[in-house]
Amino acid sequence: MDKYPISIKWSDEDDGYIATIPGIRGLSAFGESRDEALSELKIAANAYFQSLKKAGKPMPVFDKV
Repeated sequence: MDKYPISIKWSDEDDGYIATIPGIRGLSAFGESRDEALSELKIAANAYFQSLKKAGKPMPVFDKV
């Protein structure tokens, strides 16, 4: 997961942090702290990538900035 860009933003609506990987729609995680949101995102992303692998689908590729 280290090769994917990560965004962590405060959400007033959720009263916590939302972590996402921009470009992967629907993949997000919540945390009361930035570290917790990042940790939860790693869990969600690993499950997502494993499901792609199991289904024989390609991993997302992002341009390096």
